[in-house]
Amino acid sequence: MEEALKEEKREPIKCFVMMPIADIPEYGAGHFDRVYKHLIIPACVKAGFKASRADDTKSSNLIILDILQQIYNADMVICDLSAKNPNVMYELGIRQAFELPTVLIKDDITSRIFDISSLRDVEYDHTLRIDTVGVSIDALSDALTSTYNAFVNGEKKHINSIVSLLGISPAKVHQTEISQDTSLILDSIKQLYSRINAIENDKDNRITYYINNDNNDNKTTFFEKGDSVKTRDGRSGTIFDFHEGQAVVRIDDTDNTIDIVPLNELKKPVYRKSIKI
Repeated sequence: MEEALKEEKREPIKCFVMMPIADIPEYGAGHFDRVYKHLIIPACVKAGFKASRADDTKSSNLIILDILQQIYNADMVICDLSAKNPNVMYELGIRQAFELPTVLIKDDITSRIFDISSLRDVEYDHTLRIDTVGVSIDALSDALTSTYNAFVNGEKKHINSIVSLLGISPAKVHQTEISQDTSLILDSIKQLYSRINAIENDKDNRITYYINNDNNDNKTTFFEKGDSVKTRDGRSGTIFDFHEGQAVVRIDDTDNTIDIVPLNELKKPVYRKSIKI
């Protein structure tokens, strides 16, 4: 029982997502945002991972160096090969060079890429039909779990690595010695950056929106991670995370369904205390 509680309280593992960010004419506006929102995030949540993309970063100095650091430092990476985006291929090559765990996905209208055709991938329906996306979520969740466990257990042949298949040595990051003065400056910058991130994360954890009550007066409602809520259709659940002004809710049912719900469709349960007379 104690181990089960520890497992339940475990912090989500960081998973960086490499995928097309800008719209691609062949797919229509917002297509890959929908893939991220309705396929990738629910699969990550189900497997115990915290998904993030390059455009999720709030830092004002988002440059290629920041993306490279996330590619190298992430515990897990999902790479969407759909549309054969050149930036995604470049990022995948960097991740592969260091023999780090990666799960490949692609839609059903993108042909396989010859150079990496020997690596496993999870294929999904590009239309994201409701009767097929659930199967894709399960498949991606299982792939994340098995690939991460293989990496932790030292089974490098099962982490989708070309380096392992070729039997060559992975790339290494060489440390460069710096002066004490430079080290102090970098430590100060790091502390400042951590404080800024803490402030930004606190803002992310609490989202405010306005609704009208029966008297047409403005009422402010605060939502935070961990809040118990009810959806407009009467389902109960718990807020797991926030994404683009919407709540990622774990529904209280036998399947632990993950749903993304607009905040204005959520209500907090009202608890009334009984009074003895």
